Amino acid sequence: MITFNSTALLLGFTFGALLGVCFFASLAFSVRLALRSSGFASMITLSAIFRISLLLAAGYYVVMTIGNAWALLGVLVAFLLVRLLATAWAYAGSVNPVRVKEAG
Repeated sequence: MITFNSTALLLGFTFGALLGVCFFASLAFSVRLALRSSGFASMITLSAIFRISLLLAAGYYVVMTIGNAWALLGVLVAFLLVRLLATAWAYAGSVNPVRVKEAG
């Protein structure tokens, strides 16, 4: 029988939220730098490789340190929640130059 471990879930959620915030903050920073540089594609590619590698390594370390599958669930749920919030925040701050006329 699988036992529920709320401490592992909460620790995983906390670290997953921190990882998500760091991931998306570094994404925003690297995109701003890449837009100012001439090598946009190479900078974005290297940044993605670096960010994803660090995220996977940190997530693996957290889950192995806590040593519970509930920690993995907490990390994944928190990261997805931060992703949802980050994309909603980015979308709300974007400017849509195309205005669609309302029918009527």
